[in-house]
Amino acid sequence: MTYLQAQDRQDRTPRELIIRSLAGDLGAFRILMETHKDFAYGIAYRLLHDREDADDVVQEAFIRVWNNLARFRD
Repeated sequence: MTYLQAQDRQDRTPRELIIRSLAGDLGAFRILMETHKDFAYGIAYRLLHDREDADDVVQEAFIRVWNNLARFRD
C-alpha cells in the first residue's frame, strides 16, 4: 500500500468524515451516507416490510444525522 492509499483510507474513517462534514464538506457526508445506506436500509426494511417506507425512513434518518452533526462527541 502506498502512502497516498493509506492517507485516503485514513481520510475516509467515519470519524474523519464526520469532522470534515462538520466543516461543511458535503462530499464527506455523501461518502458517509453511501458507506452506511445499505445497512440502514436493511434494518428499516426488516422492520417495515415495505420498500418505499424503508427508503423514506433512511432518508429521514440521514437528514437527522446531518442536522445533529454538531452533537457528535469524539
